Amino acid sequence: MMIVGLAVGLGLLVALVQWVGKIAESRGRFALGWAVTALAAVGTAAVAGVLLVERAVDSDASDVLSMFAAFSPLPFMVVTTLLIVVVLRLLPIKTSSARDWPVHDMTPGSAGAAGRFAIESTGLRIDGVSRACRIPFAALHSVCADGECLRLAWDEDGRRCEIMLMPHGKPDSPQGRRQQSRVIEQRVAGAAGRSSGQVA
Repeated sequence: MMIVGLAVGLGLLVALVQWVGKIAESRGRFALGWAVTALAAVGTAAVAGVLLVERAVDSDASDVLSMFAAFSPLPFMVVTTLLIVVVLRLLPIKTSSARDWPVHDMTPGSAGAAGRFAIESTGLRIDGVSRACRIPFAALHSVCADGECLRLAWDEDGRRCEIMLMPHGKPDSPQGRRQQSRVIEQRVAGAAGRSSGQVA
């Protein structure tokens, strides 16, 4: 029975640590670091639960209290993990400080072509998508985050051009892509402001 309990506890420990690592990665955080932190915290909680069991066994505790003590390592581990997950959820999503992103062209009729989007010193570069081009900051009409995508509009040869790009940097999750789109919008606006005045 003790061996079964130990196996269940170890299995739960591994599952909880993996869960924390996946959540950390989806939030753009260092997954291994958070997994190690979870391992230490959950392991400590499990040890505290085991000590509680030993005290209950050594004492003249009632049967109900003894039963609670016997199962206490598991809830201690779960509660500790939930606290770590709450902390991760409260932290903002972390995106890379890159100026170049893998993207998919989500403009209607584009068939989701893959490519790259880059912020350069004098403008923007879009490669490999249905419409590869360079956009000088002076021609840029607007840039705005739209959910998981980034909408760009610019003037080219006297006509208005538009494109919708979905970034696929890390973290590549719906929340991560929304954050990347907001970050790219801010970086494009900042670069355009420094280079050629304000973006409309």
